[in-house]
Amino acid sequence: MKPVTLRIQGHEYSIRSDGDEEEILKIAEYVNTKIQEAESSGEGLTEKKTAVLAALNIASDYFQALR
Repeated sequence: MKPVTLRIQGHEYSIRSDGDEEEILKIAEYVNTKIQEAESSGEGLTEKKTAVLAALNIASDYFQALR
């Protein structure tokens, strides 16, 4: 496993993964995009509520892709 450093919502995370680094960075970019969308949809949301809203949107995308 090799370490990969990600930046999500201004926070830096170091993770270890067997996955392709480029793909991991694309996933982090996708998550950042979803967080930004959630932030713009509701003014004054806490970081936690923004993260939950982004997670729900990501889950919705996943379930739509399964169909």
